[in-house]
Amino acid sequence: MSVVMKCANCDLVITAEPNSKQSAACPRCGKTMNAKPPDPLIGRSIGGCRLIRRIGMGAMAVVYEAEQISDKAKVAVKMLTGESAKDPENGVRFAREAEICQRIKHPNVVAVHRHGCENKIHFMIMELVDGATMEAVIDKQGILAWREVVHLILQVGQALDHIAKQGIIHRDVKPGNILLTKGGVAKLLDLGFAKRMGTGESDRVPSHAGDLTMQGVSMGSPSYMPPEQVLDAKSAEATADVYSLGATFFHALTGQTPFNGKTAYEIMEKVLRHPAPEVRSINPNIPKAINQLILWTMEKKPENRPQSAGDFVRELETAMFAPDDSKRIKKLRKKQTGSWMTAAVVIGIAVTVIGLGVLFLFLMK
Repeated sequence: MSVVMKCANCDLVITAEPNSKQSAACPRCGKTMNAKPPDPLIGRSIGGCRLIRRIGMGAMAVVYEAEQISDKAKVAVKMLTGESAKDPENGVRFAREAEICQRIKHPNVVAVHRHGCENKIHFMIMELVDGATMEAVIDKQGILAWREVVHLILQVGQALDHIAKQGIIHRDVKPGNILLTKGGVAKLLDLGFAKRMGTGESDRVPSHAGDLTMQGVSMGSPSYMPPEQVLDAKSAEATADVYSLGATFFHALTGQTPFNGKTAYEIMEKVLRHPAPEVRSINPNIPKAINQLILWTMEKKPENRPQSAGDFVRELETAMFAPDDSKRIKKLRKKQTGSWMTAAVVIGIAVTVIGLGVLFLFLMK
């Protein structure tokens, strides 16, 4: 049976081979890692699958590698933790996530085959991806080569464009929610915060979130969220995912998030008030066009960003073949901002004319 180790310093969890030592140096921070007690769920079955080993764990759910009892095919099984399942709303959210994912068929989205609730355990049976998250790769390698990152971000952009056309917004795009296969394929996962556009779906704060009042703390990851989502998660539209993809792009090219802080509140304050930094100010080797495109995706106002993931993908493809042509994107940004300014001026003139007309009629009486 595999040995699971957890670092008490940075919380990294790894699975070691059977008969491994009970302690080892953490590959991330170098501190000593100790073996955890055997997982009681290993070997048990749920949803027609036998659990083999734990491969991931978050605040609300845990993921296991498993095999289907019927045909021995390898799958991933995601389950709500016992603590999360105590809140019925979390079970509803989990089932909604599974239902949304089952309808999405795209090579760059982790597939969900089926879901259910067995012995009060909410579960979903998913595609097993042989690889690590983009976050783990960044932690291990630091700054990634820009052409490699472009290749991966293009795939995620295509996935976001696909789900947006089905009326779905992800709302939690980040390196930790992108799996990278050994063959260089990026797969978007975890639609736990997803919503259907134009619906009144609940955005109630989960019970585990504590007393934090800003929606951004519980409805996404502050370092990758746009201002409108920080203020009100319900207001997020497709352009919110474009912003988050830009922030993810930034992280992969620089090894750090666009906005940093000691607390979630400090990060969110910066998201709301500070302009996005330039990638080239941290990594001068990044082409000018890529730098401009990321700045465009991270505009504070949704109307000033690329209006869809599809638009973003098309511009990124162009930038990849003309990486130093920043003028094109600057013109697009100026044109977009200018169109909104023109509209505002026209509206302002119209209001003024109407007001003068009303005043003239009043004086004529």
